[in-house]
Amino acid sequence: MPFEIGFRSKNPYGWPQIVLTCVCPDFLGREVIKGYCMVHIPTQPGRHERTLQVFSPITSNVILEFLGVLAGQKAEIMFASNVFKTGEGREITRTKTEGSVKIIFYVSTSDTDKFGY
Repeated sequence: MPFEIGFRSKNPYGWPQIVLTCVCPDFLGREVIKGYCMVHIPTQPGRHERTLQVFSPITSNVILEFLGVLAGQKAEIMFASNVFKTGEGREITRTKTEGSVKIIFYVSTSDTDKFGY
């Protein structure tokens, strides 16, 4: 899905990243979160292709996972963009790979020489 976005900054610290939440229908047609992935936006102008691994959290118990499937509520990461931004709590999260997403960036920069970049 193409989109265009513009950023202005005098300081590239904490360069923006894209956090994707992948959603798909389950066997009953309910929308459930399939997984998450993230990538930092490239800083160099030109075409950049990234393949992201989609991951989803694993419940701590098989019974909870079964009940989640029946209820249409798999394990989710609350406030996913904040968790990925800070990385807090990410080291103790058990996950499994769900597939991959391919993103193509076309980056153009303008007026960067004015700010010394």
